[in-house]
Amino acid sequence: MKKLKKHKDWVKTQFTAPYKSPSYRNVLIHTGLIENIIEKEAKHKVNFDVAIKILKFSKRYKNLDKIDNLRKLRNKIVHKIEERELDEDRIIKIRDDMHKSLKEIYHSQSLIQKYFLKKYGIYTQNF
Repeated sequence: MKKLKKHKDWVKTQFTAPYKSPSYRNVLIHTGLIENIIEKEAKHKVNFDVAIKILKFSKRYKNLDKIDNLRKLRNKIVHKIEERELDEDRIIKIRDDMHKSLKEIYHSQSLIQKYFLKKYGIYTQNF
C-alpha cells in the first residue's frame, strides 16, 4: 500500500510547476503517462500503436490523433536521436512541439482529463 501511495504522490508531483516546463525529461515523462492511459483504456498494454487503433476503432473517443501525433514526436527523439537530420535545433523544436501537444491534450482530451481527475485528483487543464 505504501508503494502505491508513493507512486500516486510522484504522479501528482509531475503536475507541479517545475515539471510542467518544456524540458526533455518532462515531455518524455508526460508522454509516457498519456501512453499508459491509452494502453489501459484499450486493455492492450503490449503495443501503444495497437492500443490507439483499438480506441479509434471503438469510436468512443474523439481527437485521438493528437495523442498519436505526440507518440510520433516522442519516437523521433527517442528512436531517431542519432540520425544526422536531428541536430540540436531540430531536437529542441520537436521537444517544444511535444510540450505544445501535451498542453492541447491536457486541456481538451476528456479521456485523459477524466483519468487524472478520478485516479489522482489532478485537473490537467492547469498544465
